[in-house]
Amino acid sequence: EQLYQLEQLPESLLIIGSDTLALEAAACFHALGTEVTLFADQLSLEPSLEKELKRTFKKQKIRLVSDVVTRIEASSDATVTVMKNGEEVAYQGAYLFQSLSRIPNSLTLGLERIGVTLAEDGMIPVDAYGQTNQPHIYAIGDVTPGPQLAIRAIHEAKRTAAHLAGQDVDSTTPYYPTVLRTFPPIASVGMTEQEAREAGHTVQSGQFPLNANGATTIEGGSGFVKVIADEQTSLILGIHMIGDDAHRLVGQFTQALELTAKREDLLFPVMAHPSRGEALTESMEALFGQSIHLPPRQQVGSRA
Repeated sequence: EQLYQLEQLPESLLIIGSDTLALEAAACFHALGTEVTLFADQLSLEPSLEKELKRTFKKQKIRLVSDVVTRIEASSDATVTVMKNGEEVAYQGAYLFQSLSRIPNSLTLGLERIGVTLAEDGMIPVDAYGQTNQPHIYAIGDVTPGPQLAIRAIHEAKRTAAHLAGQDVDSTTPYYPTVLRTFPPIASVGMTEQEAREAGHTVQSGQFPLNANGATTIEGGSGFVKVIADEQTSLILGIHMIGDDAHRLVGQFTQALELTAKREDLLFPVMAHPSRGEALTESMEALFGQSIHLPPRQQVGSRA
């Protein structure tokens, strides 16, 4: 969080990392006028989203360095050295931000003295209701295993409070959408193609580019909506989007997965026109070769 406590906007910023914090920092500081260099091999995104974000970063002149970092130095300025084609190349910036894994601040609380089980990394194992091995002690959020998202902590707080009040609580783990506040934003919920294959699904995917969408034609922008489905059961397994309104549409994506939607369930609702919501419909239509704004050769959903 120290990065966002700077009192003056740096002229240049070096960022090491590929997670949400690193990508959002790169996008935000560049938008404010800082010269940004991002050191990241892979961007920890669904492959199609990663490819599009890299293209966007290049267009925005955010320098992306995928070579291995060999040395970091900090004096009056910061210097990051990488190995490129067998030679060392140095990059300098006024500040350096390195995005590291969050570590639970639990090791100094003395929990072991009251019998609460702790993992080696400080995580607190809990059951589906947030209950630790001590029945009267609960834990929620980042201090417990799971995605480190504010929405998870909020959901678990409500669930645990209901459980403590003696109410019936659904212990099923919900779909947690991920939103990146890049420019344009990215939203993702459910499985990627690789995750679906590894889970044993026969994968079918449909993708619709926003440059063929009416609202985007009017307002500008780029990106796409991508749907992952199981070809045999028709179940929707994941929905991913990069483009304006992604952070607004992700609620609809998440609801579809929670309702165990099938392909036909997302074909039926009529979206407002013109709107980027139509891109979701056309990404579904592309699975069947029915998208009216894409040539036929781009509509056959990939299968694996």
